Amino acid sequence: MADLILPNNKEVNRWVLDAVKHSFHVEYYLDKLNLGSNDLQRPHDLVGEYNKLDWEVLRGLSLTYRNPRVDFESQILPSIELHRNQHHHQMWNKYNSQAREEDLLVGSVDAACSLLEKRVYLGGKEQRKLGKEHDWEGVIESLENNDEKYKIESAKKIIPQMMEIPEPNLDMITSLNNLPNIGIPKEIYQKIKDRVDEVSTDLINRGYNILG
Repeated sequence: MADLILPNNKEVNRWVLDAVKHSFHVEYYLDKLNLGSNDLQRPHDLVGEYNKLDWEVLRGLSLTYRNPRVDFESQILPSIELHRNQHHHQMWNKYNSQAREEDLLVGSVDAACSLLEKRVYLGGKEQRKLGKEHDWEGVIESLENNDEKYKIESAKKIIPQMMEIPEPNLDMITSLNNLPNIGIPKEIYQKIKDRVDEVSTDLINRGYNILG
């Protein structure tokens, strides 16, 4: 087994900021579309077991910013697989007979937001798309070319609704020290800020400072 590599402070800071921005992005659309009531792990990606700010997930995924790249299979993939234990991934990534229609719509929103962002990792076969930012046309093409019929059907239903909603200004979020509310409910917004403070304390104990 390969020795685990620890990320540096810059990589950790960037990962936490990107995870928080993605959470804002998804929560923005879930609110506007009245989705996500079946998922108790909210704010998206930031709470619950194996969330993106849990150390074992954060440690590996922060290394996606390392240049030269570290070995994906031994250093990053284990953290991705841990995160995939979260409810929304269990309902979406593979066919799950327990998944409700709303779970699949949430999965489509999450996938669309990921494609609209410049994602450094997408995992597996999506590695060839590192850093590629999609427009809405590209989002539709990517999701509708999926092999799984249930993903295609949910994407076709929810993407047109997402496109009718004014896009949030994610560029406003530039620092973990200053997190403006880009249009999400106040309760979720406060929970995100509280989660950042919580993970900041945990990371200080590990020798990292994400708030500067």
